[in-house]
Amino acid sequence: LSLLSKRNDNDQQSISNEKQSEKNEQPKKVIKKLNDVSNQLSVNEPRAKKVAKKKPNINNNFHRLQMRKKRFYMNQKQSRFRNSKRNKYKQYRANKINAKFDNKCYKCGSSDHIEEECVNIPSLAVQFDEDSTGDGAHDTSFDESFDLGLQKGLYDDPNDHEVNDTLDKNFLAFCSKSIRSEQRETIRRLICGRSCLLIAPTGFGKSICYQVAAYCYWQRFHSITIVISPLISLMQDQIRNLPEQLRGVCINSNQSEREKANAIADIIEYRAQILFLSPECLVNGLHSIPFKSFPKIAFVCIDEAHCIATWSTNFRPSFLQLYESIRTKLNVRIVLALTATATQEMIENICENLDIDRKNDVVGHTEIPENLSLTVIKSSSNKMLTVVNLLKQKTLVNSKSIIIYCTRRNDCEQLASYIRTSLQFEKDFRQTESFAECYHAGLSSQQRRDIQRRFLNDQLRIVVATIAFGMGINKKNVGAVIHYDMPKSFENYVQEIGRAGRNMLPAFCHIILDDDYCDLYTLQNFIYANGVDRENISKFLHLVYEKCHCRHYISKLIANDDILRHADIILQRRRPALWNRNSNFTFSIADVARLMNKDVWYIRNHLKKIQRKHRRQLGIRFSDYSFHFDAPGIFSGKQLDRIIDCVYDRMMKFERQELAKLRFTYQKFSEFRSNGKDNEKFSEKSDGLKAFLNNVYFGSRSITEEIEHSLSELDGKSNNALPSMLAMRKDDYAAICYKITEFIQQYYDQGLDSERKIARILAGISSPKYSADIWGRVRQFWRSLVHVDFEFLLKLSQKCLADHRSNEN
Repeated sequence: LSLLSKRNDNDQQSISNEKQSEKNEQPKKVIKKLNDVSNQLSVNEPRAKKVAKKKPNINNNFHRLQMRKKRFYMNQKQSRFRNSKRNKYKQYRANKINAKFDNKCYKCGSSDHIEEECVNIPSLAVQFDEDSTGDGAHDTSFDESFDLGLQKGLYDDPNDHEVNDTLDKNFLAFCSKSIRSEQRETIRRLICGRSCLLIAPTGFGKSICYQVAAYCYWQRFHSITIVISPLISLMQDQIRNLPEQLRGVCINSNQSEREKANAIADIIEYRAQILFLSPECLVNGLHSIPFKSFPKIAFVCIDEAHCIATWSTNFRPSFLQLYESIRTKLNVRIVLALTATATQEMIENICENLDIDRKNDVVGHTEIPENLSLTVIKSSSNKMLTVVNLLKQKTLVNSKSIIIYCTRRNDCEQLASYIRTSLQFEKDFRQTESFAECYHAGLSSQQRRDIQRRFLNDQLRIVVATIAFGMGINKKNVGAVIHYDMPKSFENYVQEIGRAGRNMLPAFCHIILDDDYCDLYTLQNFIYANGVDRENISKFLHLVYEKCHCRHYISKLIANDDILRHADIILQRRRPALWNRNSNFTFSIADVARLMNKDVWYIRNHLKKIQRKHRRQLGIRFSDYSFHFDAPGIFSGKQLDRIIDCVYDRMMKFERQELAKLRFTYQKFSEFRSNGKDNEKFSEKSDGLKAFLNNVYFGSRSITEEIEHSLSELDGKSNNALPSMLAMRKDDYAAICYKITEFIQQYYDQGLDSERKIARILAGISSPKYSADIWGRVRQFWRSLVHVDFEFLLKLSQKCLADHRSNEN
């Protein structure tokens, strides 16, 4: 019995365990469903139906419109159109008022707090120097600078034998050729901590100078080198041709944020030794590029340094700010400038801007390579046919790569199409995929990169380009350079022919010069395009120095305010002759506090109240612990006229200098032009042009005097002394006057009421107001008188305008 009872107990226990396991193994979905139902139901409420949630709309750009009632959706919020427009106008007015004066923190530049809340501001309860206040000088105490430059070079004594040992050892690691004397002197100066200007022809090996010096500094100090390059294509070419021992990165405007971040990370983590920047990136990127985290900078190399003298005036002013950024902001002591073309005047300009010793630290001089043959060819009536006949010559047929330079984009496209059509059946030119393409700034970046890649890989034989295809090309087998139009200057000419003959084999450089002065007039129009009427200068300066009407307001405010009256007393005591209530004035808060026996913080808080109360009439700014009133419009009518005359005379002087230099260039090219087919005469003219460029233009100071002499002749004879003007017939003169009169009759009422505006449109010179995109459609007048001298057009336009006004009266 006991055994049976135990068995029954075990059976019952197993059954209960099985039931418990079945209960635990209930499906999870059932449990979840029960829980959901229990949560949804209440005790005394009936069961509600489960409402299916509407799926969110994937595309939020579309909404169902209620057409019965006019409503609009803006920023996912329902609003009426009229209220929206009113709110936008209110916000616009508020932003305009707030932007009238700068209310940012003057210490850190942030707009989320004022200077009272800035943690970086020291206490104002300090003693102020009376002599340092009230002069109105620009405050530079808040300008950020970085101490990144090395304090000394690798060696102190340039004559130390270790200098030559280090130089020779590292140079052989980069190049198997023997080192040249100019290269040795340049590298010696750099590793000894001295700045230098190297002038050497293209293909000389200027780049290896900064590469060897950068490698020497990297081995000793792990410092980087910054290379300033004017063109992105030139940066990419330099990085592509770096030796194995060095790695370079560049930062430019064509990069994405990720690419820029990777380049900065390579510099910070010591994976790259050379950083390539543009002048604008260095000058304007002091706050966007984390220079504080960079390693020490050994030196800064400025490639194509002649741009400081040629591009800094009106094209790229950042070149003029390089010295301040390098020496003051980054505190770099050593600067290397590289160029292939520099006259004596340009050398002085570069040395002055970069603080380089003109007598001791200038190495080399401009020299035309001996393997280049220079010729100036007389053009026929059809210049394109002249180019095609030139390409068919044996010397150019054997050239693997040819560059043709044009001044205008339209000429590039038309000439490239003409060459493809004329030479499509020539066997010598059908060896490549496409043998002629145009290259200019009007093409997309992808098209320009594709043409440049194919040209460098010998897949493209002829490139018809503007000067945009100049400094960024380093191809050794370029056998010929043809100038379809006359170069702008001898500096541009030497720079452009430097693309040829880099493999030290014979190369040919041709200029096609016409007799009807079309090239000269086209280049003159580029100079006149930079000129401005005196009327426009007057309008601009009157906007800058707008007449101020707050004289009485300031006087009334000073009379009613106790603190400002004491500040007025202090300023009258210090400078009674110069003090004028209508101009900017600065005073020390501490001086006013002593005079009134008040606390400094009391004076400051009171001035802040004035700032908030009179913000629409006065501009108040705390800077250098001072208080400023800003009231423009302090010049009288006579003073403004003198300023306008000074600006206008300076612009006209610069214009005359550029014209004299251009005409001097045309005159010299005409002297070395060859008319016949005699090879001896060609070689004689080529040697004469080389001698003139090497010895006279780039090697003598007398060239400046000769250009100034031609400038005086230009002022005496005027532009009518050109042969084309002297040979003009009466019929031509009457036709030009008729064209000008017809233009005045149609467009005088539309604001074209000055002789310079009329002459610019008839000569095809565009401006922001009268662009070529719009006026190019008016084919009756746009560029209709492009072959007439611009100065001559100005005189005729002035005469026709006077006749038109007299007839109206």
